[in-house]
Amino acid sequence: MTTVHSTTARPSSSSSASRLQRGASGPAVQELQQLLKSLGLYTANVDGRFGPVTDAAVRGFQRRQGLTVDGWAGPQTMAKLRAVVAARTAPRPPAAPPGGPRLVVGARGEAVKELQQRLQALGLYAGAVGGNFGPATEQAVKAFQRQQGLTVDGWAGPQTMAALRNATGSVAPTAPTASTASTSNAARLQSALDFGMSHLGAPYVGGGSPFRFGRPGDGRVYQMQGQRPYRSPQGVIGFDCSGLVVSMFRRAGVDLAARGLASSSTMKNGLPAVPKSALQKGDLLVTNGHVVVYLGNGKVLEATSDGDPDGDGLGNGSVRVSDASKYLDNPSYVGRRVPL
Repeated sequence: MTTVHSTTARPSSSSSASRLQRGASGPAVQELQQLLKSLGLYTANVDGRFGPVTDAAVRGFQRRQGLTVDGWAGPQTMAKLRAVVAARTAPRPPAAPPGGPRLVVGARGEAVKELQQRLQALGLYAGAVGGNFGPATEQAVKAFQRQQGLTVDGWAGPQTMAALRNATGSVAPTAPTASTASTSNAARLQSALDFGMSHLGAPYVGGGSPFRFGRPGDGRVYQMQGQRPYRSPQGVIGFDCSGLVVSMFRRAGVDLAARGLASSSTMKNGLPAVPKSALQKGDLLVTNGHVVVYLGNGKVLEATSDGDPDGDGLGNGSVRVSDASKYLDNPSYVGRRVPL
């Protein structure tokens, strides 16, 4: 009898160990979850188990950073993740050292507006003059320091500001323009959409029959055990339809719950109407009982139930991307827009 040995290639242990994906567990997954949590992309427990919520958070990070969106935390994704977290958590220099204020990344206010106006007057800065010191402002400061033979550190301290004022003289204040406001609103809306998309696959948790827990539309973080809701401080987060919308727009600086717009019916009655033919990305399609977020290209994002197929009274469902046609073609659903 001849024994046939399989020649099918198997991934090496070093290869599999270097790439975290669904089903993985242990300290490396804990580190991954903690890094994602520090960026606000992962809001469940740091339990060292790579499940659907960790997968969705990894995909959200990859999408933001322009990486291949595959949900695998390989060497490239982990290196980028560590670098982004390190940049955010690096100690900042004192805001007001002896000799005057020193503006750095993260600073806000009128002094930053003046800095941006003067850099703009020299053709070194093309962003919004909004008073927020971000990476584009830092790069412009470095370019000016390089031109002037100053220490190139990206910090607009007394010496840099004195040279900048001398180079620009009197600069008229720049009034916010419609395009500036539009750019800012678009960035805020994108942060809301990124948050929602980073939770694809998160469990659906509702509050009405046949669901026996919580109440819908309050935007709370609900608790789950696997795909079965229960009352406990541990577990995976889940959303109902309006809770997902409330949580998303909090990322855009709009607290719908604080405005009494935390349910589908209050969103329908309290938000500005927009015709379905004029829907834009981020608009809502809503009826009494359900609300979805329009993504464009015939798609919506929603937290939706699949009913209770196994008859245990608990229900199933998830956060998912769905076909928009069933809502666009249904006259009971109307278009609404969240003002930013």
